[in-house]
Amino acid sequence: MKVERPEFTVLSGFDEYYLVNRISGGDGVLCGLINIEPKLFATLHKAFENKDFLTVEKCAHQISILMKLYDTTDLFVTGIKAAVKAKGLNISTYTKEPVIQLTEEQFDNIENIINEVNESLLV
Repeated sequence: MKVERPEFTVLSGFDEYYLVNRISGGDGVLCGLINIEPKLFATLHKAFENKDFLTVEKCAHQISILMKLYDTTDLFVTGIKAAVKAKGLNISTYTKEPVIQLTEEQFDNIENIINEVNESLLV
């Protein structure tokens, strides 16, 4: 595809599909988790470009943990906002009705996922 239309950019909308996209000749992802961990995705991209597959594997593992965030709330935007807040940016997690608002239990689950990712950095 790139041979025929090199100016055409192919992005995936699924965070965990970065590697599949790139291996298949695509250009990357446009995803929600980048709002939470932009450095992780930048590191993944740089490692892939440099063929540093050990770093690619570590980044992919952290992304697989972060994917749990999509199952914590009814609407993924609410979970993304809560994760950004859990990372330390004091933002509102309010989402317009009829969306069900974030519960304390959901926020605790999101904090646990963020902590799990941080612990995986230490390994």
